[in-house]
Amino acid sequence: MISPIKINGKPVFIPSDWSELTFGQFLSIQKSQTDAEILSGVTGIELQLFEQVNSELLSILLQPLIELMNETPVVIDWPEVLGLPFPEKIGRKEFARKVNCDAAMKKLKGMELIGRVVSIYLCAGIQDKDIENFEKKVLGENFICVFSAGQKLIEQLNKLNESEKKIPSPNYRSEEIRAGINDFKKYGVISLVRGIALKWGISKDDVFKWSYNEVLLELKISADENNYQRKLSEILNPKK
Repeated sequence: MISPIKINGKPVFIPSDWSELTFGQFLSIQKSQTDAEILSGVTGIELQLFEQVNSELLSILLQPLIELMNETPVVIDWPEVLGLPFPEKIGRKEFARKVNCDAAMKKLKGMELIGRVVSIYLCAGIQDKDIENFEKKVLGENFICVFSAGQKLIEQLNKLNESEKKIPSPNYRSEEIRAGINDFKKYGVISLVRGIALKWGISKDDVFKWSYNEVLLELKISADENNYQRKLSEILNPKK
């Protein structure tokens, strides 16, 4: 961090290294539209103060940030966020966390997505309120720690998605297709959760608390069972 410059008697500290930048400060930089907004967001000093500063001094203040933003942040191994260890195998975590991440990946991009994914998997609870409160705390954490954790979590999520693609799709009969069996696809994951809950006589909330790996295994078994039953039916009742 460079030596502070005083403006109207107030010391202004500008991060000059990734270790000095919080995740919240980085998000503030991305969302800012003016130089004054960037400096206000990074320093926590009121915007009006920087709006009164001449352009030459603004450029001097911004220079360390400009140089920092031109550097590529390095992903560190086993990052800790808020003192919590990085989850090595997210497949062992609750299925609800994967569902929440899938929803986030459809709505968010970039650093906002990273912040949400980190919060979903490191938060102790799985309720929306728990995640939102944790996400606020993440804003004050070191940028590199959050960025590294998010990158590694997204890598794991992509691998889980690839595993899902390997599950064989049901081979529906033409009669089933005409009857509208594909209409159930619009219910997405709820249809899957409902089916497991009915099969095991448990609530849908209980299924969301299963680990992702348990749900994935159930999905694979169900796919194999359906294909087996279909083939057996064709053998026992061959079409003439």
